[in-house]
Amino acid sequence: MESEREPNASIATKAPPSQHSLRGTGRFNLTLGAITTAVGLGAALSQAIAGSIVHHAGFRAGFLFLASMALAAFAILYLFMPETRNLRLEDA
Repeated sequence: MESEREPNASIATKAPPSQHSLRGTGRFNLTLGAITTAVGLGAALSQAIAGSIVHHAGFRAGFLFLASMALAAFAILYLFMPETRNLRLEDA
């Protein structure tokens, strides 16, 4: 039985709607570069900052710092990303 999906289409190759709105504007590569830079800096800085906290205050404080950063990132994404805004409005 054949799937009703488009031929040669997969979930991994489909861009989210927010990326489709950037295509053709000349800003897609700039946006992708900015996001990648932020992810790289976040990964590097989190280890340096948490390591410093662990050194001065212990493992529990380091874990709580990283957990609070993850919670803040989740809250920002949930509240401000258009993809989740529609889900929240439909549930209400």
